[in-house]
Amino acid sequence: MRRITNCEVCGSNNLISALDLGSQPMCDDLVPVGSPLKPRSYPLEILACPTCFTFHQAVQVERELLFPKSYHYRSSLTADVIDGMKELVNSTQNHIGNLSGLTVLDVGCNDGSLLSIFSGEGAVTCGIEPTDAFKDINSSVYWKYQGYFDDEAVEAFLEKNDKPDIIT
Repeated sequence: MRRITNCEVCGSNNLISALDLGSQPMCDDLVPVGSPLKPRSYPLEILACPTCFTFHQAVQVERELLFPKSYHYRSSLTADVIDGMKELVNSTQNHIGNLSGLTVLDVGCNDGSLLSIFSGEGAVTCGIEPTDAFKDINSSVYWKYQGYFDDEAVEAFLEKNDKPDIIT
């Protein structure tokens, strides 16, 4: 875990605690009811930067703990999530117009649910996903990469694609 002491956007060290929920288990760290096992807890505090008006998680948990290869959640299984994705695509169309031919890059695309909706509107879809949900991505996705969003992923993307028009 790494504690943030400076704003990750502007570098200011004038961060203010905006919300502190104490230690919390990760949302998908499930243990059977009645089990003596306890999920690991992590500090959950949000810091505000009054200089650039951004918010940051005070303590950053390692990405491999947050999104292990065996991550079991799939976006396509939750109707409310799909509805929210449809609203996002509609909102995007309302702001920029026709999506046909535009390149959409979804970072942390899970099973590709959002990309499928963008694809249905004619967008060229690309996804980056570190977990095994990658294996469930629909074949209509033009380009996909299994890994975390880092310099290596960006380089792999730019080797095969122009800069994306939309990043989610």
